[in-house]
Amino acid sequence: MTKQTVTTKQSHISPTIGLIKLASLWFAIFAPVVLFIIIFVIPNGDVRTLSHILKITDTMLGKIFLFFMMSLPSWYAFDRILLIFQRFQIYLKRGKLISVFIASIWTLHAFYILFMR
Repeated sequence: MTKQTVTTKQSHISPTIGLIKLASLWFAIFAPVVLFIIIFVIPNGDVRTLSHILKITDTMLGKIFLFFMMSLPSWYAFDRILLIFQRFQIYLKRGKLISVFIASIWTLHAFYILFMR
């Protein structure tokens, strides 16, 4: 009889992978809505439309929405940029660390702009 070794896969899901998956879902759902607002509603709207948009951004729910719209697409985009580099066999030294660092700085900047100022 031969002794078989059983290797178990440990699933280490890091917070960055969770953020990237959340960002891709967020981007797929809300990006068309925000693009529609930016392209059609704001340029063609009157003063009342713009004042309603500004009233929404003054509420806490509006600030949270804007925070997610500013920070989550950056997590998704930097992950996609790394994936494109890997497909073209361009391997950056500490590329994952750099992309996580830039996305976290982007997130902290969005938090500062919306909630601290």
